[in-house]
Amino acid sequence: MFGPLFRSYAAFVARIDGVYGSRSYFVRLKARLLAAFTVLLVIWVPLNVLKMIWVQPPEIPRRLLINAFIMAGALVALHQVRRGRLERAGDGLALALIIPTHVVLLLAPSFREPLSVAIQMFAFDLVFLCSPSFSPHGGFPFWFWASWSPRRGGFISTF
Repeated sequence: MFGPLFRSYAAFVARIDGVYGSRSYFVRLKARLLAAFTVLLVIWVPLNVLKMIWVQPPEIPRRLLINAFIMAGALVALHQVRRGRLERAGDGLALALIIPTHVVLLLAPSFREPLSVAIQMFAFDLVFLCSPSFSPHGGFPFWFWASWSPRRGGFISTF
């Protein structure tokens, strides 16, 4: 019954392992986890859109726009993971989830419950911006702009 599902999953994992075969076990594990998370996002977004059409919450166009950005970010991240660019995929997914939500909320004329929106956005930011990135440097996704070097007494550019 689940044979084709497991074969397709095994082929998916084998392809990820083939791309990251020369890297360490933990890098391969991070690639698998990011790929699985992006696949879950790709599955979740259409289900969320169907739920919105069925329930009819307020501000449906804005919610559809955010879901479109989530789907686009997940698809681009999955493409980058499959090409061997794990750092770019992780950082891009974090930015694709953070920037559109903030832009859409800044353009909103009003909120029904502004305090709950503020708390939710604060929690959302903590999860995505303060969690370790998929980059080798870890931490904040903007690691490529500057990095701290205690030997040099401050930030140094990594360009």
